[in-house]
Amino acid sequence: MSILIKNATIINANDTQKANILIKNNKITQISSAMSDAERVIDASGKLVMPGLIDMHVHFRDPGQEYKEDIITGSRAAAAGGVTTACCMANTKPVNDNPLIAKYMIQKAKDCGLIDLYPISAITQGSKGERLVDMGKMLEAGCIAFSDDGLPVVSSDVMRAALEYSAY
Repeated sequence: MSILIKNATIINANDTQKANILIKNNKITQISSAMSDAERVIDASGKLVMPGLIDMHVHFRDPGQEYKEDIITGSRAAAAGGVTTACCMANTKPVNDNPLIAKYMIQKAKDCGLIDLYPISAITQGSKGERLVDMGKMLEAGCIAFSDDGLPVVSSDVMRAALEYSAY
């Protein structure tokens, strides 16, 4: 199927332009001022077209506090706002401090199929600021960063170890 998005204001990191976008087989094949034939035409007059946004700090609260928000409702809200990638903080119950929780979060987002989700691991076990998580295993499970999300790492030795480990 081919789609033409016409009269778009396209915003990229270093450029803004008015143009038409031709999509064939789910890939952008042409960006130009020329019109092309397409099976479906979308008039984007007065609209902005840009790459998907990334939200680096979300609280989907899943697992454990789904009554506040979960991965499905958070993904729906993100997608509605143009966010295609979200990074979930570790303030879940239980805390995202072991690979099983991180893998659960990633799989649930994949099953939902709306956004890419990257979990942020706790720095310390239980986000208590005392004992470092196994950062290597958390990275292998798919975590992309570490944060105790506003809670202090109470031991400067633990914080130093976390920073030294993350430098590699």
